[in-house]
Amino acid sequence: MNIAYILPRFVRHIFPDAWVKFILEQRFIIKPGIETTNPDAAVQNYLNQLKKHQFSVTGKKILVFGYGGRFDVGCGLLANGASQVILLDLFTNPDSQRNRALLEQYPNLLEEKNGIVLPSGEKLVLIEGNILDKEVQNAVGKVDLVLSNSVYEHIDQVENITQALASVLLTPLGAHYHNIDLRDHFFKYPFEMLTFKEKIWVRWLNPSSNHNRYRYNDYRNAFEAYFNHVQITITESLPGEFQKVKSKIQPEFIVGDDNIDAVAQISVFACDVKL
Repeated sequence: MNIAYILPRFVRHIFPDAWVKFILEQRFIIKPGIETTNPDAAVQNYLNQLKKHQFSVTGKKILVFGYGGRFDVGCGLLANGASQVILLDLFTNPDSQRNRALLEQYPNLLEEKNGIVLPSGEKLVLIEGNILDKEVQNAVGKVDLVLSNSVYEHIDQVENITQALASVLLTPLGAHYHNIDLRDHFFKYPFEMLTFKEKIWVRWLNPSSNHNRYRYNDYRNAFEAYFNHVQITITESLPGEFQKVKSKIQPEFIVGDDNIDAVAQISVFACDVKL
């Protein structure tokens, strides 16, 4: 029994969401994503990876799924030619403290009212809600591109959300691009979460931010159910770390091919929605 893992995981499981949000804002203990630590790099990564798929953001209406509270990425995509960016998040509120630093650079996109920085005009749009709700889907309308980074591993109802996100695409030219982190987010133990039975994980260890424990083939199946073209790229594999815990991993997480079972991070490009 790995007490060095279990104890911090249990604490994280019972930690109030408000405290977690505060810690993330302070960048203390819990590691924030690249959109927070280096938003310019996040935008450039999107541009570079989309280019490999012969897809440009120029003139495109883009949905950023799970934008994380900061407007940097949305503003950056607009600065690189997007026609409109919609920022969608169910849980995160705008981080006005850090968004305020963008006011001078993007005066045509942002404004501050009563101490709160929000998008102004129609080019940058903020929607707070669940993409599974018809009202939210109607508010989003039809888009050319759906993007996310380290969001998919945290969501429930992966298949239903993928279907909903596919439904807002302008077919047949629309596309999805998602970076997905398959590691346990207690990064010192990237595969440890796979060693626990579902009941134990959900009842005692799953963090309040949720980790669905989907693996490479689970995501492939989820996207192939709604898209005719799905390309999954393995962006990181950790065979050495996988071998350390392979004998303890629950059988439902093992396909028998170490090249697949040891996958740590992937990117998904999907297009040609199934009607």
